[in-house]
Amino acid sequence: MKKFLFFLLLVPYLSFGAIAIVASNNTQFAAPASATSASMTTTGSTLIVIMCTYRTASSYPTITDSKSNTWTRINNYDGGSGFTAGVVAYYCSNPTVGTGHTFTETGAQYGGMSVFACSGTRTASTPLDQQNGQYIATLGTTATPGSITPSANNCIVFTGVMNFNGSAPTMPSGYTAGFTWTTATAYAGGAGYQIQTTATATNPSWANMNSGSNGAVNVVSFFEPAAAAAPPKGGFFYNMLN
Repeated sequence: MKKFLFFLLLVPYLSFGAIAIVASNNTQFAAPASATSASMTTTGSTLIVIMCTYRTASSYPTITDSKSNTWTRINNYDGGSGFTAGVVAYYCSNPTVGTGHTFTETGAQYGGMSVFACSGTRTASTPLDQQNGQYIATLGTTATPGSITPSANNCIVFTGVMNFNGSAPTMPSGYTAGFTWTTATAYAGGAGYQIQTTATATNPSWANMNSGSNGAVNVVSFFEPAAAAAPPKGGFFYNMLN
């Protein structure tokens, strides 16, 4: 008697979660040239980005953290010397994370340190995509870093700004959940982000700049994981047994 064996195999498509912010905080600092953030819980983060502002006379900050991660500095923009504004970004991909996580800047004065812990970013290769920025010797009422277009959909984009002797800047349109501040010495700064669904050119425009003074602004984007080729949704197996 012949018997028939049928086997249906269903294989789901591979998918990745969207990029999200796990935790964030901001630390303002004046002198001396060292400051440590409040404690954060960064559990689940695949990327930590730190947007820093500083006064050029004290150089750009360096970053350490309580989990002994290694930090990569992205281009800094400042006036080069004297009492001018500066911005710089640092990131750590696939970091050691957990509770009680703090971040320390050294070597800079009169600025801010905005920490953003993210999930859902690329870890198999560098997550850094595009970056741009500029130092502006004489500000108008707004400041932009120059346009970038992320190289893929679903990227996260960060921007930071600092101006000299001004009030707190206004967050660019489309950028949310960031920080703006003025230090005790009237250096004003800000940092924010947007998560794009479709890759779109962006040139964030910070408003309420101190017209006639100097400033610095930057923008940087990071990838989500590269999409894997989707396998067949299902398979069908047939065999005849004697």
